[in-house]
Amino acid sequence: MAEETDEDGAFLLSLIGGVLILIGGFVVCGLALMWSLGMPFMGSMMEHMTGYMMEGFGLLGWLSCAAGLIGIVSGIIVLYGAFTLRSSPKERTTWGALILAFSLISLLGSGGFLIGAILGILGGILALAG
Repeated sequence: MAEETDEDGAFLLSLIGGVLILIGGFVVCGLALMWSLGMPFMGSMMEHMTGYMMEGFGLLGWLSCAAGLIGIVSGIIVLYGAFTLRSSPKERTTWGALILAFSLISLLGSGGFLIGAILGILGGILALAG
């Protein structure tokens, strides 16, 4: 009975963590896109104030977008790992390790507002310990 509770806890923590990581990735990508679309206005305003012209998406925009994509991919993999952990409890060490690894990787993005990564890490550890 305790083993089922551990598996349920690992599933729920990983599920919530994966959802938060996925949402965080979309938020980071959305903010990068909004920043790039607002850039012509900001560029003309800054050019007027400083005399320097700001152009294009820039390195910061591309890095922000890449961080968001890391969050999106990590969130999808954590969610897939959570559902597979639920459907194949005999392979919990494999899926727990995958959940743990991609929860850590998600920290390169927003980490699901950090709480998503923490929940994913705890879910992965719980799956490995169970």
